[in-house]
Amino acid sequence: MVIASELRPGMVIRFEGQVYKVLEVESKAGAAKMGGVVKATLSNLHSGRMLDQHMRPQERLEDLELERLRGHAGQCRVAADRRSKGGDDNASDPCPTG
Repeated sequence: MVIASELRPGMVIRFEGQVYKVLEVESKAGAAKMGGVVKATLSNLHSGRMLDQHMRPQERLEDLELERLRGHAGQCRVAADRRSKGGDDNASDPCPTG
């Protein structure tokens, strides 16, 4: 789990049951009794649709780790799994583009 204030571009999260890649994040601090807000631009990995979402900084989100797999027809497909502790974030891409 990750809180909204810890979101960074490139992260992949599950939000409202859908898998999204974080494209941009902007945090604004609140004044006095007003809490801050985190504005995130998200891209749905299945449909490609863009979403601008405002969240509370302490809102908990499920962060995911992407795994690229080579399909039977030689095409790459992307599977999202829960991020494992101690995982290698710098693993080589098994489905190179190009």
